[in-house]
Amino acid sequence: MSEGVEAFPLGERITYLQQAVPRPDGKSYTWKEIAESTGIGRAYLHALRSGERTEPSLQVAGKLAEHFGVSVDFLATHDHEWARDYACQMDLVTKMGHADVVGIAARAQNLSQSNLQLVRQLVDQLAPSPES
Repeated sequence: MSEGVEAFPLGERITYLQQAVPRPDGKSYTWKEIAESTGIGRAYLHALRSGERTEPSLQVAGKLAEHFGVSVDFLATHDHEWARDYACQMDLVTKMGHADVVGIAARAQNLSQSNLQLVRQLVDQLAPSPES
């Protein structure tokens, strides 16, 4: 981990997602709902959140990532700086008032520059900015 980068362990990332990615009605998912949606046992989910377990299988990380609409890399990485940057990007999108865009923004992070340009062009066509 880089000097000066505060740790962002897996348990904190899972808790962050539970608070930052709302249900369609705008409320936070309960831990029971997350467990049921992902098929991950509540006890194991609690162990991940508490830091008692820190290395979930890729399958478990994938189920959580799919539930929250984020990249599995956010949950699987050991690069705390990258994970914090990812969370900051999600926060920015949420603060812009478009929580439903978080999943799109999260997946877009993995696109090539040329594909990002295509996405920008499509968004500009579908929702032109007021300056256009």
